[in-house]
Amino acid sequence: MNDSEYLTTMAELKFISQVGDDEFLNTKTGTIESKNVVTNVLRAIRFPNENGKCTAQYCRNVVLKGIDLYDKYVKSEEIEYVKTIKKYILAAREGIERLKKTHSTNTMAYTLFEAIQVCIDQRLN
Repeated sequence: MNDSEYLTTMAELKFISQVGDDEFLNTKTGTIESKNVVTNVLRAIRFPNENGKCTAQYCRNVVLKGIDLYDKYVKSEEIEYVKTIKKYILAAREGIERLKKTHSTNTMAYTLFEAIQVCIDQRLN
């Protein structure tokens, strides 16, 4: 297995899981930002393409990489890796739930977040 791929994917899943209520992920800078008037204006000026749909697509890509890794380690019977990957994906699912609330007025982002959660539920539960 590729340790670099594993570590990068775990870090990205952890990043998603750390978002709180009323917070945004800024996938360009790798930061979590509070949802308020000031950050909304700054985000619109500095990162005009950084929106809910972009965040949802980032989360989708990361979760799919996590699921691919999960499947690889299940086949190789590396039980500890499987447990860790599953834990990180489920933690990211909770972060996605919070992002879904943050982006609740953006229908496309909201439905993408919801689809990601369904995928996680179907694959891991």
